[in-house]
Amino acid sequence: RQKCIQFLAEECRKAKSRSDVYVCLNLATPKLEWGLEAAEAFEKAGGDFVELNVHGSYERYLKLGLLRAMVLPENRERLVKWVEAFSKLSIPLIVKFRMGVVPDYPSVLKEIVDLKIFGIHFNVRDGTTGRPNFKFVEDIREKCPFFLLVSGYVRSGDDARRLFSAGADMVGIAEPTIKDPNFIMKIARQLGM
Repeated sequence: RQKCIQFLAEECRKAKSRSDVYVCLNLATPKLEWGLEAAEAFEKAGGDFVELNVHGSYERYLKLGLLRAMVLPENRERLVKWVEAFSKLSIPLIVKFRMGVVPDYPSVLKEIVDLKIFGIHFNVRDGTTGRPNFKFVEDIREKCPFFLLVSGYVRSGDDARRLFSAGADMVGIAEPTIKDPNFIMKIARQLGM
């Protein structure tokens, strides 16, 4: 446990040494207790947020009925139990979903609305268009009482601008930064920031 905290503390230190940023741990776990332990270790290490990823396609987790399957009606009880357990920690919680897994995300959000959650993150990548799904963001914003983070196929300042206009509080960019670590700065400049 102490080695884990030290490792995470060094990663947080590196991230924060580059600029004034918040550091978030995207967490996917096959066991609730492992996830809670990791979240507590991350907080002790100086982390700022934990994002419980319940949508990924990690095969070994899917075999256990977790992640993407957690939003399915037959697994919602488990989802609510996990989100409730994470929401009791002192580190702020973001819950990450993927658009298109179920048609009734507003009812999922209703089930967790009374829990202490900082925000919701939707991956809104549309595989058929290769673009963010702006309409989904508009529709979910009307039903989402939480801070709304969206990501997925954001490739330009115009994409980010349209997502903010659709109701996103924050726009995430991941994949393009692998090849270009300055990609986010370029988008920010396109937005006049």
